[in-house]
Amino acid sequence: MIVTFCGHRNFVRTSELEEKLDRILLKLIKEHNVTFYLGGYGDFDMYVLEYLKNIKEKLKFVTAFITPYITESYQKNRLEEITGDYDLIIYPPIEKAPLKFAIAYRNKWMIEESDIVIAYVKHSGGGAAKSLKHAVRRNKQIYNLALDKIEL
Repeated sequence: MIVTFCGHRNFVRTSELEEKLDRILLKLIKEHNVTFYLGGYGDFDMYVLEYLKNIKEKLKFVTAFITPYITESYQKNRLEEITGDYDLIIYPPIEKAPLKFAIAYRNKWMIEESDIVIAYVKHSGGGAAKSLKHAVRRNKQIYNLALDKIEL
């Protein structure tokens, strides 16, 4: 099972958010072999990565950084910096995407490959909202942590 995350670049951690994440992720990890896809940009992605690192010792799952760029300079600067944080680094088949749109293409690919999307989307602007809309169009199972109630 592949779980993709998408969320706003800026967000505020709360204990309620962590409780929602616990309920969803612990259930998924106990019931399935899970690979988590992370884009690695913004506060929400960094929060999720930190959360997963904290529970990794007790539970079995795989974390994958999905890189939007494969240029030598990006690999040298960014990938060397994050290599130890993830189990896998994946470059999706988006070679024909203009560099300017590589992140948007990567996000779309992540959504299409996933079984479940866990989002933190409060407003309709930005890449996270576009990714969530794409997940809705693709009929993905979605949990939006920004909503008041999460149904399992």
